[in-house]
Amino acid sequence: MKRGNDNIEPHKMCNRKEFSHLKKIEYLQSDIVRLDLPFILTEDKILVLGMPYLKLEGNHIDAVRLLDVNDNEGYVYLKIEDINTNSVYTISWLLEYDGEFWLWAIASFEYIENDVFNKLKICKDNSHNSK
Repeated sequence: MKRGNDNIEPHKMCNRKEFSHLKKIEYLQSDIVRLDLPFILTEDKILVLGMPYLKLEGNHIDAVRLLDVNDNEGYVYLKIEDINTNSVYTISWLLEYDGEFWLWAIASFEYIENDVFNKLKICKDNSHNSK
């Protein structure tokens, strides 16, 4: 995993006051990153290298494996492998972006499963309350 400054160990980098994107990206371990962006749809915004995720882009969904995460000059880069085609590519985003629209999202299976379950539960609860 590469960071803006590769000479600094991950735990020391997270504690540096001059690191301007500390609230957006934290390297928790060599293979675990917390990426606080609205389109990271995982529990606690945690990404784990080597794990499968769903990449959502428009109406298209791909199963991908996260290979690497790094940040440089205000951007975050996610190197991913399409599980179906084995093609490897990098997607990126500006860390300081605070808008409501994005081109892609990364979601864990657990996040989607819990989100759907919670929505179904709310619908079921509402149908019982209306009777």
